[in-house]
Amino acid sequence: MARAHTTDVESKARLYWEMKTGAETGWDYSSRWMIGPDGSNRGDLSDTRARSIVPVDLNAYLQRNARLLAGFAARVYPDQLEVARSLDRQAEKIADAMDELLWCPEDGVWYDYDLQNRKQRRHFTPSNLAPLWTESFVSGTCEERVTAAVQYLIRQDLSRFDGGVPTTYVKSGEQWDLPNCWPPLEHILVSGLEKTGLPQAKELAFQIAEKRVRGAYVNFRSKQHMFEKYDSSSVCKIGSGGEYDVQVGFGWSNGVVLDFLDMYGDKLRAPEVREEKEEEEENVEGKRAEEKIEKGGKGKETVSDTDSDISFEDRES
Repeated sequence: MARAHTTDVESKARLYWEMKTGAETGWDYSSRWMIGPDGSNRGDLSDTRARSIVPVDLNAYLQRNARLLAGFAARVYPDQLEVARSLDRQAEKIADAMDELLWCPEDGVWYDYDLQNRKQRRHFTPSNLAPLWTESFVSGTCEERVTAAVQYLIRQDLSRFDGGVPTTYVKSGEQWDLPNCWPPLEHILVSGLEKTGLPQAKELAFQIAEKRVRGAYVNFRSKQHMFEKYDSSSVCKIGSGGEYDVQVGFGWSNGVVLDFLDMYGDKLRAPEVREEKEEEEENVEGKRAEEKIEKGGKGKETVSDTDSDISFEDRES
């Protein structure tokens, strides 16, 4: 790749730094880190610009950690409360910056920020909702932000995806993109929705969790393994794409399913598993999912993610 896309030592070094940064995000790789020539999230690995993107989830985690550390400091150093106060101030600064730079009032959600083009990247990804889990709100804005963010997620009509929540709406061939869905992202999304306490949000959280448990169960029955990632287009499919074969095991998938069973054990029901050949199931479910994605929902509002591979309109809530 370096030979094809670089002409000198400086551009080669820049490409390597971007690739290393993209890998360090944990999302290796994704259109989330791509900035194409037109400023969109379309391109290939050579368009990775992770160093130029301010991520919603990273800042949410840092803000939450600052709050946690402040609480620890107050307990461990009760005679040196300035340490805790300093950490609280840091948490407030991060929350203020997130609200100013990442919050989109038009869409009612947080978006990654493109430093190169000085604009928000208005594309769907579950990480947009990470602040619901970390509760990273500016004082006095919690109720407004929570209500708007939940409505944003409802407008995405995730019921269109039979296998789970897609990582993005871009089918790039990379593993952190459509059609793959990753259990840790779904767990953060579910936990954040539950924290809101809103009935609509809690019902949506259950639907996401139910789909993950069902998909893990069906694929375990047919393939005798748990997997690191699954396919959002079908409950019968596992993830694919990227730089390596899908991994079996798998720690975070096991943990997520166990926690969902603990959270919703009184509501979940074992799915009926048909005994047809796996390939036939996958073909039927896959075609249905593709048709559903192509047709989309019907409504009046248009989703802001205009660059997505999926063209659809929001359903009214």
